[in-house]
Amino acid sequence: EVISAMTDPQMAERLSSPGGLPLHLGYYASTGIAVILFLGLPRASFIRRLPFYALFPILFYGLIGSGVRRSLVGVLLCCVLALCLYPKLTLDFLVLALGAGIILSIVPIPDFSIGYLSTLVNLSPGDLFAERQHLLNLGLSAGMSHPLTGVGIGAFRFFTPNPSMYDYPHVLLVEIFCEVGIIAAVSILLLQAYTLYKILRNAFFTQTAFRTEMFLALAFLVIGLVDSSVSGDINNVRPMWLAMSLPFVVTRMKESNG
Repeated sequence: EVISAMTDPQMAERLSSPGGLPLHLGYYASTGIAVILFLGLPRASFIRRLPFYALFPILFYGLIGSGVRRSLVGVLLCCVLALCLYPKLTLDFLVLALGAGIILSIVPIPDFSIGYLSTLVNLSPGDLFAERQHLLNLGLSAGMSHPLTGVGIGAFRFFTPNPSMYDYPHVLLVEIFCEVGIIAAVSILLLQAYTLYKILRNAFFTQTAFRTEMFLALAFLVIGLVDSSVSGDINNVRPMWLAMSLPFVVTRMKESNG
């Protein structure tokens, strides 16, 4: 996408992954950036960091060009988290920021992407979520009508003005509460909390050789939670389910290695 943008003056509304959507490119770029910040830089010597210095601006350009707000928010949160966990890499982060600034100033970005991302700072929180507030209210209302069992999997659409257009309320926990009931929603919330506890316990309170991997799992969890909190349904928030499984996989690796 970066190469195409450099050579093609007729740019698309938003950059997207080959054969995919802007959402896909935003997720790929955000996870790639997380790998660089939490796995690549902390473990590499200065010489081995050089490829990451070159790769980060390309991924960041893809992130901005995709115009995916939730991916950008997830990356910004990960950057703050990485600075807190790895303060010795502050100079490296400055180099990454400089590289990202250079490529953004040289390679054109679709106007639609810039305009869409600018709503994060130009709109009030109420206006920012106004387009989906109605769906959120419908989901809560439908869930309250059947709080224990929900209205049934896939039935949310029939509580909307246009069942063929609106499939889910764009907030995972609200969707689960609406369609499956309060017990299922609380269960997912507790599972998310336990996953976070598992990460923090292994990263900070036990002597583990996989602390870096735990930090990466934490970054993936942040990205996944941000993604699931504003869009998608229970079937297409796979990044969050993947992130929630990682700390248990890493723990198993630790046990296997003695």
